[in-house]
Amino acid sequence: MDRRHYHAFSIDSILSRKSRRAETHSNHLIRVFLQSSGLWKRFHTLGTEMIVTKSGRYVNQGITVPQVFNNSRRMFPTLSVHIAGLDPMKNYVVMVDLECIEMKRFRYSFHQSKWISTGPGRILLK
Repeated sequence: MDRRHYHAFSIDSILSRKSRRAETHSNHLIRVFLQSSGLWKRFHTLGTEMIVTKSGRYVNQGITVPQVFNNSRRMFPTLSVHIAGLDPMKNYVVMVDLECIEMKRFRYSFHQSKWISTGPGRILLK
């Protein structure tokens, strides 16, 4: 990959911006805007950024595969970004890297108004 066109952004860096400041690289202004940022900020203040549930769906070439045939997860809130400032004459690859920070399962206890551990997490082997 040509490092001149490599740009890294994180949810944390997008949420911590005071303004919609653009990142300047190679004489291009590439801007990444997080959609539903208010909801992401609320999750961030609670100490969690997302919830990953079992009920996901897998879409392959526009065809939704039944839940029985896949082992996908659904993330809430959904990750939706708007990327501006890309050169229309170039091809880009957009990647999302998710990191597991704890090997535990959690659920929200409404009676205690907090997240509680419900046991060890499950490791999915590829």
